[in-house]
Amino acid sequence: MKAVKKAWIVGAFALIASLAMAGANGEKAMAAKKKSLSKAKITLSKKSYTYDGKKKKPAVTVKLGKKKVKKKYYTVKYTKNKKPGTAKVTVKAKKGKKYQGKKTKTFKIKKASRKLVPARSSYSAVEGDGAFQIVAKPSKGSGTVTYSCSTSNVIKVTKTGKVTIVKKFDKGCKNLSKQTKDTIKKATAKVKMSVPATAYYKAASKTVTVTINKKPVRKVNTVESIKNYKYPTLPYACETKKLTDLDWSVVSKYQVPGLAPTADDDWIKEYVQCNNLCPQGICIAGDYMLTTAYCMDNIHNSCIFIYNNKTGEYLRTLVLKDQKTHVGGITYDSKNKNVWVCHSKKDKVTGLYSLQKITYSELKQYAAGKKSCILSSTANLQKIPTKPSTISYCEKDGYIWVAQFSDTAASQNANDEEDEEETDNDATNEPKMYAYEYKNGALSQVRRINNTAIEDYLGVHTTDETREIEKNGETKEEKVVVVDEVYRNTGVLTKQDLKKGDILYKVGGQRMETGEQLEKLLAKCKDGDVVDVEIHRTVLQQDTVSGSAVQIEKTEVLTDKLVAGTRGEIVFRIIPPYVQGVTFTKSGKTIFSCSYGRNTTKKKFISQLLVYGATEADNPSGMGEMELAVALPPMVEEVEMVGEEVYMIFESAAAKYLEGTDGKGQSMNPIDQIVAVKLKLD
Repeated sequence: MKAVKKAWIVGAFALIASLAMAGANGEKAMAAKKKSLSKAKITLSKKSYTYDGKKKKPAVTVKLGKKKVKKKYYTVKYTKNKKPGTAKVTVKAKKGKKYQGKKTKTFKIKKASRKLVPARSSYSAVEGDGAFQIVAKPSKGSGTVTYSCSTSNVIKVTKTGKVTIVKKFDKGCKNLSKQTKDTIKKATAKVKMSVPATAYYKAASKTVTVTINKKPVRKVNTVESIKNYKYPTLPYACETKKLTDLDWSVVSKYQVPGLAPTADDDWIKEYVQCNNLCPQGICIAGDYMLTTAYCMDNIHNSCIFIYNNKTGEYLRTLVLKDQKTHVGGITYDSKNKNVWVCHSKKDKVTGLYSLQKITYSELKQYAAGKKSCILSSTANLQKIPTKPSTISYCEKDGYIWVAQFSDTAASQNANDEEDEEETDNDATNEPKMYAYEYKNGALSQVRRINNTAIEDYLGVHTTDETREIEKNGETKEEKVVVVDEVYRNTGVLTKQDLKKGDILYKVGGQRMETGEQLEKLLAKCKDGDVVDVEIHRTVLQQDTVSGSAVQIEKTEVLTDKLVAGTRGEIVFRIIPPYVQGVTFTKSGKTIFSCSYGRNTTKKKFISQLLVYGATEADNPSGMGEMELAVALPPMVEEVEMVGEEVYMIFESAAAKYLEGTDGKGQSMNPIDQIVAVKLKLD
């Protein structure tokens, strides 16, 4: 019995061993039958790409012989498939399937092309100008841009893009009378800028042209220009005069304001010299007379020239930091002892135009040479739809008035664009000047507050009403506050303006039943508080239920936010078009200087002074009637009341206008000095 059992056990083990051996042999046989993907032909949908920062994954096709391998039998893995270079695609058989092994296929990712973008497509300068900078940036990626120029007899350029003018013209050549481009003496040079290839981008290069114009050679005689100008007749009902009809004089104690070459240490301790500055602003600031000018080639920063007010001695030039823009008007706030400057550059963050502020104490130290630079602060301007052209402080009301250079819709014409001066229109097509006040270290718009809290905040009158309100199928009466009249569109509501008939249902989360309740709530608000407003508005809608064409009333619920601190109406005045300067007499009369174009005598472009009567007591936003109009030689800029005289500065002797280097003709009757006139107004 034992022998039988033992034999049975031995037999069982033998059977198991036999089955195991058979299984192993079967697996080997099956493995031997699996086809290897290492011998497959792999085709990619695309063999080459251009770098764009994204991973590249070309579609994969796998074939063994002529038979296509189904995707369920393999995995696809991409490596190094984002950066330029050789990318890999690895196809690997899935376990337990009918294939084995793997194979790798490569494809290329090329470097991306890019452009080199210069800050300007071309540059223009004047013989004798100081050094200036050419700037370019690659459109994509990084890299150091280098600059070079082979025309070394015209300009020299450093690797970093700093341009030095070498060219000197024949001083005896003065053939400029034909006023055409062909007679303007100039030389050109090509500057090549290059950026090397990087790991991701190809190298790039660009060439810009630099034009060097001859220094102005035309003689200017301010007195003769004023006497010989053919003054047009002014089209006004008030008293009209020519400048030569009045007591006028040339203020010869001051040097030419921004027309002669200007040199001084600027804010980065570099020597600045510009022969193409265009004078713009003028003001008296305590012990100093100040004028502004901008570079017409837009290569040098704008400047403020500082003169001793008593002697006329030129003291220093203040080069404004980061201002290669159209710097214009300048004024002195004698109450707060600040100098304010207009310019055409918008703030990058707010998108608003701004003023530059310089304290009188800083100005005094700089003028005396005790300070090497002034880092002026800025103050953003609200409600200035176009670039501010001029600025003036009025002693009578204590306001700083900022005017916009605007045209009117009736006179806007593309053919009138004679010079590069921009004309813009605001929403009403009426040029305006706005009042600002400097208080507690901040500049803010002046608002006239003479209404209730409701009107101050919302710009509306309201009435208390009882209306039937339908809720949950039931109709009941509710007390509501209804907009009765909209008298001012202030834009304090962010999404929509209030309309007559609107119900101010909730304000600040509170249900409003009376105007008194609303007024008390708003009166408690502080500047900057945000108040939620729920508005119920009745609208007409098509009756879609019955299918009829009848319109039925529906209540539309609108929610919005109200920001406190915008009480009162903005104080502004409607002004004439083409205002270049404004100043005030002690009695409050307003004097505008208006001009546009270097040679035109069209009525709307005539260079002139316009005098308006003092502000009416019952209308602080208005001006009196026009009392006097004075015809002037072309291109008057800003004006300043100095004692009994009006000081005027002109831009007609700026090189571009004087020589006509832009091909638009030379300015007629150029004036290169400050001119004073007595109007005998007060």
